[in-house]
Amino acid sequence: CTGTNLVGCTGQGTVQVVVNPNPTATITGTTTICVGQSTTLTGGGGTSYQWSNGPTTAGNPVSPTTTTTYTVTATNTFGCTDTEVATVTVNPLPTVAITGDTVLCLGDTTTITASGGTGFSWSNGPTTAANTIIPGSTTTYTVTVTDANTCSNSRPVTVTVNPLPTVSITGNDTICIGDTTTLTASGGTGYAWSNGPLTAGNTVNPTSTTSYTVTVTDANTCRNTASQSVVVNALPVLSFTGQD
Repeated sequence: CTGTNLVGCTGQGTVQVVVNPNPTATITGTTTICVGQSTTLTGGGGTSYQWSNGPTTAGNPVSPTTTTTYTVTATNTFGCTDTEVATVTVNPLPTVAITGDTVLCLGDTTTITASGGTGFSWSNGPTTAANTIIPGSTTTYTVTVTDANTCSNSRPVTVTVNPLPTVSITGNDTICIGDTTTLTASGGTGYAWSNGPLTAGNTVNPTSTTSYTVTVTDANTCRNTASQSVVVNALPVLSFTGQD
């Protein structure tokens, strides 16, 4: 530059302006997560960092519950700054539903079916939506469902197994031909005999030894059967001796 003083003298001088480069701020890390998960965003391009949510380190561990945008300001050794923005997308967990009969009688089979995703894993082994089981007692099964976003959610289901009714039959099981006997079943609330009656008591007069079967149903609609044979003895054959 050229300068002139009050008496008209001039002089020249130079000045050097140093222009320092700005840093190029970067952010790395997983930016798509599922509800409940965490991720660490890592800033780069500078020597010090300031995140919009507070941290002053390069690494910024976050666990947002909804999709959230984070900004980092990177500063280099010259004090120059640059900013970068990253949006962490938060996908919801799949909604798991389970259908199927969950109240059984001992020995029954049921199929419980999960829905809500594209992948399935049951605690008892199957990796399909449907899970066919024959539990020997009341059992809880858990299914983990994974959706197209690789988000997973689990849900338990308890299958209640009711015992079969204990059936007993009382009554005279040995008769003479021509006699009648009543067989009486117990152990439930409903009865069906093989020879027709739908009551606990079954009055019979067989002419030969005969087996009768009763099916008993209890309050849980569980069924069990029992059989009883009625032995029929022949009448004695009378004979007479002596003179006519």
